[in-house]
Amino acid sequence: MPDRCTTHRARILAVIVLYKQRPSASVTVATLARALPNACVDCVVLVYDNSAEPDVPTDGLPAGFHYKAAPANHGLVGAYEAGLERARAEGYEWLLTLDQDTALPENFFSAIEPGLKAAAGED
Repeated sequence: MPDRCTTHRARILAVIVLYKQRPSASVTVATLARALPNACVDCVVLVYDNSAEPDVPTDGLPAGFHYKAAPANHGLVGAYEAGLERARAEGYEWLLTLDQDTALPENFFSAIEPGLKAAAGED
């Protein structure tokens, strides 16, 4: 069966910022994990915990999700700057910024695909 993702796969680093919430309780973690399997993107997810007492996940995270406890809470800006630094270092083209209670539809990536293709010059 041919790959339906025949064009350029956008490279996206998504940052989910948590505060006083376990990753397993985050709507964003759950909905993004459901949206990614059928997405025609290369997406890595940074779960950035701003809690004063981080709750390191022992129950695991979905594939492609990475947890980081902030050394100090610098709010959304600190988390997004950490994500941007990682995205630049690892060659990601896009930074998707999310908070812990953003609900993404399962078709999120297919819905934004026309914009990603246009930005890549693949109209």
